[in-house]
Amino acid sequence: MSQPPFGRQTFRRQLEGPFVLHPPSCNSHGAFKLFHRRPDRQQQKHLLQRLIAAAESDHRTSTKIGRWRARAQRPGSDEDRSLRHVLETFRRDGTLHRRLRSAEDKNRNRMHRNPPSRLYRKPHLFAADPGTDNPPPPDGSLWATARPGNSTRMARREGQERNPRYTATVSGRSRHPALPSRATSRLWRCGPSHRLLVPLLGLAVTLAGTSSWAAFPRAVRGVGGAVASAEADATAAGIEMLARGGNAVDAAVATALVLAVVHPQAGNLGGGGFAVVRISGTVQTLDFRETAPAAARKNMYLDSKGRPIPERSLVGPLAAGVPGSPAGLWSLHHRFGKLPWPTVVRPAIFLARDGFAVSHRLAAALRDKRDLLSRFPETAAVWLPHGKPLREGTIVRLPELAVLLRAYAEEGPDAIVRGPAAAAIELASRRHGGILRAADLLAYQPVWRRPVLFDAWGWKVASMGLPSSGGIILGESAGMLERLHWERTPRFGAEARHLLVEAWRRAYADRYLLGDPASCPVGVGQLLAGQWLSRRALEVDRHRATPSSTVEPWPGAPQAESLETTHLSTADAEGNVVSLTTTLNGSFGCGLYVPGVGIFLNNEMDDFATAPGRPNQFGLIQ
Repeated sequence: MSQPPFGRQTFRRQLEGPFVLHPPSCNSHGAFKLFHRRPDRQQQKHLLQRLIAAAESDHRTSTKIGRWRARAQRPGSDEDRSLRHVLETFRRDGTLHRRLRSAEDKNRNRMHRNPPSRLYRKPHLFAADPGTDNPPPPDGSLWATARPGNSTRMARREGQERNPRYTATVSGRSRHPALPSRATSRLWRCGPSHRLLVPLLGLAVTLAGTSSWAAFPRAVRGVGGAVASAEADATAAGIEMLARGGNAVDAAVATALVLAVVHPQAGNLGGGGFAVVRISGTVQTLDFRETAPAAARKNMYLDSKGRPIPERSLVGPLAAGVPGSPAGLWSLHHRFGKLPWPTVVRPAIFLARDGFAVSHRLAAALRDKRDLLSRFPETAAVWLPHGKPLREGTIVRLPELAVLLRAYAEEGPDAIVRGPAAAAIELASRRHGGILRAADLLAYQPVWRRPVLFDAWGWKVASMGLPSSGGIILGESAGMLERLHWERTPRFGAEARHLLVEAWRRAYADRYLLGDPASCPVGVGQLLAGQWLSRRALEVDRHRATPSSTVEPWPGAPQAESLETTHLSTADAEGNVVSLTTTLNGSFGCGLYVPGVGIFLNNEMDDFATAPGRPNQFGLIQ
């Protein structure tokens, strides 16, 4: 087997099965010696990686680098000139050497305290420094490279013409206030690695500069595909499917299943979701939201006097609807996926079996929902050991969920809606007074629906229709903004923000008219009609905010929505795109973690009307 060349500052490990990527060891003394002479291109690339890592952890460093680039990028200057200017300025700046050393020590200590989660890989995977030019990998293997702070992974696939690289940058949530809160990935084909490094430096300065700009990272264009999700491990799973030759559907399902493991407050096999799929130029939508159990009754959340019982539709399995995720994800892959079903499920199996690190998001959710989770001993035993929420960086293994996922990979949804898993769900529901039964699980069927289609600014937009309100709100908002000529306003100015909020006020007011598509009296066409949108746009005062309470049919101020859902998006090189959202309704659903199965049950029944005129947890009055 051929071995890659490795320089002084690189690291390498041959890995079999699950592994952890660690940053390359480097020190500022080596960088100082390096700059006694003009660096060659390879040394420039290596230093750039270190500067990026330093910029992400040290505000002063990122500010300096940003000023250097601003001076260098005058009209007519090229990227090479900008790069040389940054490196020469670094060479002359003695104080930055000390800051760089401090930043690297901080990065190294943080990585040792909180290493990245294990990533599944097939055998013959190598890890190396991003600045190293590697030869073609052995047959059936992938190259993976990583840099500290942002977990950049590069993979070079066997058998591609001219041996192009698949490059994925996965940015997870960080404690640094200027870093973005969502994990995003870009996957594209590129040539030599140095073409990637200069844009990365600009990105690092943008993210590590001021927090007000962190939410607007630079757009990255490519032809290989893209994956975005709330967790880096989930995003990496989607990228792996694309690298294996899968399409956007394979990537979306793999990402969603990993979210069910590492993001259990919203990713799930015990809840539901929606998917908008563009395949071969056509758009279809899948509704796999939860439904009511057969034993549900309209007065089940009321006392003998007809008054709602507090929290009864929110806490415990009586609040649980019939989960749709097992059948929905399988149906999505069965219709449009390319890779074998076990291949798509495998990443989630490995993470559940071998463990993952608790992310910042999950740790915060566990602290926030501690009271809910502590009500059920089954839940507390896993997620509140010794009565305390799991801390960020703790390695969690979920063997029961791993067994369920392995059966799911072999049998499809039957592994969950039949047999021991279904019996365990029914038993847990009965034990805590719920009405969810195994027969409900078996009877569930996801529904393929027509998408919501509308035009905005010359684009044709497709989104999810009822029972999701998202597509209709998006269409209404875009229609009003187009009539208000929103595109002519300064992008980040006060006027643009004002018009956006005013459009949202009216779209969310109309949201109260929506409901179950089987019984909703208001049609999508009525709310997206040009006459209605023009009327709504005329209500907007361009210089004064409209009190929300005066926008009809607003029934009152709602509670603030929290982060109960998780969204992911995938795209492949053929132009196929998937937009998928999963939820347990509330964070961690009803709070019950089913023993022997390893999933949270939802509390979707709160979306029904518990009593006339009474709002649910989102402030909606049914």
